[in-house]
Amino acid sequence: MPCDPDRLIAAISLANAGGAAILQLADNCTYSLSTVGVGAAANDGLPVITQPISIVGNNTSIVRAASAAAFRLFDVGVGGSLSLKGLTLNGGQVTATGTQGATGTEGGGAILVRAGGSLTVENTSVSRNAVLGAGAGGGAIANYGTAEIKTSNVTFNTSTGDGGGILNAGLLRLTDVNLTDDRSTAGNGGGLANAAGGNALLVRTTVSNDTAAGNGGGIFAAGGSITQVQDSEISEDTALGNGGGIFNLGAFTLLGSTVHRNDAITNGGGVYNNGQFVSEDSTVSDNTANQAGGGILNGAAGTLVLRRDEISRNSAGTTGGGIANLGGTISEIGTTVIDNSAVTGPGGIFSTTPLTVDAQSLAIRNRPSNCTAGVVPNCFG
Repeated sequence: MPCDPDRLIAAISLANAGGAAILQLADNCTYSLSTVGVGAAANDGLPVITQPISIVGNNTSIVRAASAAAFRLFDVGVGGSLSLKGLTLNGGQVTATGTQGATGTEGGGAILVRAGGSLTVENTSVSRNAVLGAGAGGGAIANYGTAEIKTSNVTFNTSTGDGGGILNAGLLRLTDVNLTDDRSTAGNGGGLANAAGGNALLVRTTVSNDTAAGNGGGIFAAGGSITQVQDSEISEDTALGNGGGIFNLGAFTLLGSTVHRNDAITNGGGVYNNGQFVSEDSTVSDNTANQAGGGILNGAAGTLVLRRDEISRNSAGTTGGGIANLGGTISEIGTTVIDNSAVTGPGGIFSTTPLTVDAQSLAIRNRPSNCTAGVVPNCFG
């Protein structure tokens, strides 16, 4: 296809009318969109995708022109299926009004996937897109349908609502993705916000250097969501509220992953859990909370299961450098809590209620003490 944005608009319109298409874009080309709503919805720079359409590039960019009015790039409608490969998506911007999920302004600075739509993204960079105004989120992508992203970068995106990088309220899979340097300026989930009803799977994915003004610097998981993170890294994220790396109110599983060097201005430097959280063969290390739970804070409604994990070198400004349990339920199996610190102690495990700890679990070398006396089994000093 020639390097002409008008030809791209026309080709998508023709594909929608014809039932399907594979569009091969020009190599080393930038398709610069300058007009909102041409053959599209009012907030879009391209026609709404209503059929199976694949767009393939090679060092090819689709961008909103710097001087153009605000609009997102792609809108996948009901029955639409969009596949993107070998592209850079840059500069999409939506000014949202109303609440998250409201018709017409559901967010998604670069891509909006509506319920009943599907998206596949491969070898693509989605960067420097934004959602402004109140309510909607997903600085790069807002997914209410089905989305799979693999071997791609989602970076330097911004949203005022939840999900500086991605907002998910549907079915989402990320594989070998860098979700980095994204920011929610007035909401939760600097990298990813998994909303109520959302089901998200992250495999070999890096969530790093993301920031949230609220909770969940890296990942925010709402009540009623399901999130699984496998063989992944959650690192150097910051929450101005709770949960520097992860904030969970739903059902969350962490498998073979690392949560390290995250920071929470309040509680839960690595993880803040007030839902159901299961961690296996993972490491929570070098995280910091200004208040309680340098590594993990488990709230009164939280159920936390740790199997063969290491909780190490975390620090808290008040208590529970490794783990702070504020009335919830914790079960430790073969887990080591080591070299953590807290200002007021204990540095290892603080708990207001008895825990279930097996004989293979250890709490050692924490400062100023290892655990709350008489509350944590198999823990001394």
